[in-house]
Formats: sequence, C-alpha cells, structure tokens
Amino acid sequence: MCGKSFLQAEQLAMHVATHLVERPYKCETCGKLFSRHDSLSNHKKTHTGLRPHKCETCGKAFVHPHHLRDHMRTHTGEKPFKCTTCGKAFNTSGYLATHIRQHKGEKLWECITCGKAFARASNLAAHLKTRCGAKQAKQ
Repeated sequence: MCGKSFLQAEQLAMHVATHLVERPYKCETCGKLFSRHDSLSNHKKTHTGLRPHKCETCGKAFVHPHHLRDHMRTHTGEKPFKCTTCGKAFNTSGYLATHIRQHKGEKLWECITCGKAFARASNLAAHLKTRCGAKQAKQ
C-alpha cells in the first residue's frame, strides 16, 4: 500500500491497520482520525510542545525518536530505501513511497481550481503559488 517494510509480521500487521478506512479514534485537539488507539496516543504528544529527542549535530528536536533517526540520515548521507525500478535511493520510506507513485503514474494531489493533479503535495503547493494562486488573486 505504501512501500514500508518491516522485519516482523506482527509489525506489518499493525501497520496495515493504519491504512484501514475505519478510523474510530479522534484527537480532541485537532480532529485528526486514527485507526488504532496507540497511534492516537502517539499523536497526542505532538500537541504538548515537548520535543525530547534532539539532534546533537544541528540541534533540531523531535517528538518521536524515529523522527530523529530519520533526520540523522540527512547528516550521514545514508539512504537505505532503494527503488527497485530505477535504483534511486532515499533516506526515508515515505520519500521512497512518494517516488514509487511517480513510476505508477499515481497523482494524489489535485488542484481544486483547475483540476491538474500531482504526484507530490509540494508540487501542488508550488502550482498554487505560481499558476492558480495568481488566477485566484485576479478574480
């Protein structure tokens, strides 16, 4: 579904649950929905303002230790997630998953003004600033 891989089947099964349509657990602070209670509990930490996991290289701090781990790869240059189609490597599984969508031709981000679709949210954001954003400002 997303390109992530796990060492243990139990971890994979827990992760697959995050892709389920049913999301009965709701954050009272921001309204975000989750398929698992523990995911909601982890998410709630983002609202506390505490960021206990700090990078010793640049000082950037994170709520979760796995975000610090992923961040550290920007300093080490490690890119353990490799595309099986073209060989390009990435420092997070999420960036690899986004890249794979390009090979598949999937475009999940659509402009509500003109209908043009993009494989990356950042490309839609740039489009809105330069093209449709300019059109909206003139109207």
